[in-house]
Amino acid sequence: MDEGRLAAALSWDRLQRRKFKPMRLNTSSGSIPLEDIHYLEISGHKTAVHTTQENLLLSDPLSKLEEPLLGRGFCHSHFSFLVNLSHVQRVDRACLTLDNGETIPVSHRYYQSLMNAYIDYLKL
Repeated sequence: MDEGRLAAALSWDRLQRRKFKPMRLNTSSGSIPLEDIHYLEISGHKTAVHTTQENLLLSDPLSKLEEPLLGRGFCHSHFSFLVNLSHVQRVDRACLTLDNGETIPVSHRYYQSLMNAYIDYLKL
C-alpha cells in the first residue's frame, strides 16, 4: 500500500474519532480536553502534561491521572510516559513518534502491551 495514502487515511480517521471524544481530564488545576493531550510524563514528584498548545506541570501524580485515561485511547510506552494513541504516527522497538514530530521512549517492558493497544486502537 502507498505510504502517503495510508498516512492520509489515518489522519482523516483521527479527525473523525476526535469529533466523538468530548471527554476531558480533570486535574487539581482544571480540565483538559483529551484530544489535546499528546502525552503525560513523570517529572520529579509531579506530572508534565504535553498538549497541542502548551506543556503543563501538575502537582497530581501520574498514577492518579492515568486511571480515567487507560483504556480510553491512552497507553503506557514506558513507566514514566502515558501516550495518547490518537497522536502516534509510528512505533519502533525503542521509541514512538507523535504527529508533532516528538519521540517518546518505549521500554522493553511496555512494548508488547503498547503494540496490542495501538493495533486495537487502529481497528476502531
